[in-house]
Amino acid sequence: MPRTQSKLLTFWDTFSFTRVGGEKSVTVNARLITATNRELWKEVAEGRFRKDLFYRLNVLV
Repeated sequence: MPRTQSKLLTFWDTFSFTRVGGEKSVTVNARLITATNRELWKEVAEGRFRKDLFYRLNVLV
């Protein structure tokens, strides 16, 4: 899961990604919609969720 969180944070910063098996980066104009049934601040405290990604999500609430 930490690798996925890292990729999501990178995408959020650049709005670009590389397709599976691809070599070039694709830039998109997109919005992210997130939802969870977990208390993310507890997940951060227990080390299962990235603190920097939590901050980025939390400032938009």
